[in-house]
Amino acid sequence: MPSPLDRVKNQLFDQQSGRPLPPLVARGGRLLWVLVRDLLEGQLTMRAMSLVYTTLLSLVPMLALAFSVLKALGVHNQLEPLLAEALEGAGEYRELYALMSGPGKALTLDSRFPLTVKAFTMLLTRAAAAGELATVKSLWDEAKSEICADPGVQRAYALALARLNAESEAVAVINRALKSRWDAELVRCFGGLESIDPVAQLASIEQWLQRYGEETELLIAAGLTCARNRLWGKAGSYLEAAAASHGTPVVFWHLGQLAERNQKVDVALAHYRRGLEVAAKRPAG
Repeated sequence: MPSPLDRVKNQLFDQQSGRPLPPLVARGGRLLWVLVRDLLEGQLTMRAMSLVYTTLLSLVPMLALAFSVLKALGVHNQLEPLLAEALEGAGEYRELYALMSGPGKALTLDSRFPLTVKAFTMLLTRAAAAGELATVKSLWDEAKSEICADPGVQRAYALALARLNAESEAVAVINRALKSRWDAELVRCFGGLESIDPVAQLASIEQWLQRYGEETELLIAAGLTCARNRLWGKAGSYLEAAAASHGTPVVFWHLGQLAERNQKVDVALAHYRRGLEVAAKRPAG
């Protein structure tokens, strides 16, 4: 004798065996029966996964067609400024540099070039901070000539080389840059290089003094280089001239160091005191 469930199943799926049900009731009953059966047998999850997989597969050609149409209409160029802003804000400078080096048309050259320079400069700085000299040189060698000609990029490259102890190469970059323009930061970098020939270093600084005049940074660099050459009197003259033109705490600190090396303790203390007084008078921030 069939069980009650079998009788319900036969009534739903084999209406010839008994009194037929109304079509709407039969259809709803069959749906409910299949749903409960699949739920109890674990088939419902499998069918749901199959449906998701089929839906995703059907979306792929539709998305490909949509992107092709949008690209043909030039819509992708309109997204370039937004993408560049997002990459810059996230600090993703390698991706930003690749984007700015591409054939995009939405950004003008005036707005594209500063972003390219900023991204490239940050890549040099990060490579130097990580101690990756080969990466620094590779970036420079692969960069376009107009990027390498930018003063900020040249400065970043020279500082990166100096930081990674490639001082002879840093000197070459600094010399090329200062032949065409004044750059105080490059002069400070040059004056801090201690492993190069101090005689040649002083000769370069004196040439720049003739070209650019007695700039404070040049006077400090000349004083430090003379001290490395043990030209104490000349070093003091340059540093005193720097203090007279722009007496910063740094200048007085160098004067104090020079006096200490010559065992002039009282003079060194006076310079240190003067430097502290200048620093105290500076506005906060």
